[in-house]
Amino acid sequence: MNEANLEDRAVDQVLTEIPHHSSVKIDPWPSPGLEQFSDPSVVRPIDDAAATNGEVEAQSSRNAIAVGTPSIDPTQQARRVRYVFDLLSQDGEAKQEGVREFNKLADDFCGILSNKSPDNQAEITARVWNDVFSPVMVQADVVRVVCALICGRMANIIKASMAHGEWMPMAMKYFPGKSIKVLQENMRLASLRKVERHCHRGLTLLKKLNPIAENPPFSTEDDPLEAVFEYVQTKSEALECDYSVLAALAIGDLKLKKAGLVIPMPALRTFCEQKFELNAADIKEMQAMKKVGLDPVAHLESISKNAGSRVFSLTNPGKKKGAGDQHKVPDINTTFVTTSQIITAAIKSGKVSANNVNRENYDALIAALEDFEKVAFSPRA
Repeated sequence: MNEANLEDRAVDQVLTEIPHHSSVKIDPWPSPGLEQFSDPSVVRPIDDAAATNGEVEAQSSRNAIAVGTPSIDPTQQARRVRYVFDLLSQDGEAKQEGVREFNKLADDFCGILSNKSPDNQAEITARVWNDVFSPVMVQADVVRVVCALICGRMANIIKASMAHGEWMPMAMKYFPGKSIKVLQENMRLASLRKVERHCHRGLTLLKKLNPIAENPPFSTEDDPLEAVFEYVQTKSEALECDYSVLAALAIGDLKLKKAGLVIPMPALRTFCEQKFELNAADIKEMQAMKKVGLDPVAHLESISKNAGSRVFSLTNPGKKKGAGDQHKVPDINTTFVTTSQIITAAIKSGKVSANNVNRENYDALIAALEDFEKVAFSPRA
């Protein structure tokens, strides 16, 4: 298809091939898979044979997007997205055409929201995201992982053939566009057995899990990554968790065990399902809680209850780290509970005496509580 034909193409004309522009280089390794990028944004007739082979519903769905109804054929629209991706990945005339096709695609999707209630608009948007965009994004993730793995394997071969100490200068010379850290991560990931089975899980997730999977007991398994997922699924009873939650569980469990903390997997799962992540300050606080006889799980529960806001009563009293607004009033009820538990545990230990308690701090606490009582519980005028 030449440029003139492309510009003169009628709106309702089927685009049966990828436009080839004068500024676009022909792929030296052509693939029949490119045929799936053909633009399918046309209304097609439903033939009589369709009634016998189950195509009526699918064909009606294909037509629906063209006339602006909320019925969407995910496969067809995913092809349109990939077609736009293919054009925008090129230069010159192809990219300009890609911009036009992108705007057309965006207008089509936004157009089906017209004259719909907010609830219907939200439902349609969610369906578009889950049924059209998510699968395409998974495919993009697979491409990134495949490239990283092959690059990593090639680098591993080069390194194995070199004398000790020669690899780093060589890597800096021949991989100037890639940081050494990223290259090393790719090499480690490429060394993991059967990692290619997990390309769909994305490069970021795989790199986070790799330090766990490449060490015992998982490294001895036939498929180390799968063993990690099976472990956290079994321990947390998370039979239907998505892989990002399972990965967070595995990483969190490893951090806690290294810190000498054993947290029940179901409790950790609840924490991870809300997209919270353990940090060094959390672990330090939980270690301090364990040391004075408190249950570290209470810290996780407090974070979940307070939408990610943290209170470090033992390791950093008076300072609160929130998930969003850093100027929120501290959750005083949580502080009361934690303080009460600490005082009770100290009394039960039998080690409380005037020798190990700072009287000034005690008096300041009592004075603060008395002031609090006047403000919180005194009758209002």
